[in-house]
Amino acid sequence: MAVETIAHDWEFDRFDDGSQKIHTEVQLKNYSKFLEEYTSQLKGIEEALDDSIGDVWDFTLDPIALKLLPYEQSSLLELIKTDNKVLNKVVTVYAASVVR
Repeated sequence: MAVETIAHDWEFDRFDDGSQKIHTEVQLKNYSKFLEEYTSQLKGIEEALDDSIGDVWDFTLDPIALKLLPYEQSSLLELIKTDNKVLNKVVTVYAASVVR
């Protein structure tokens, strides 16, 4: 009981030195910097792909073409096996959405 009465009587002062706000601002700046860099990388990839999308294989210039397709006899569930059950489920969902 003595501990309970002390706990009820004890109140902490709300001391705000602004460190939480400073930490939040630093994290926001880091996150915005990351997003800017990531956006520029995605734009670079998009521009690189845009240049090659219109390229079509011309039979007259290159009469031989290789079509390489992987052939797997194992199912998708057999390929995704780890000890982590949650990771298995997440990867299976993403892999199934890519296959369709």
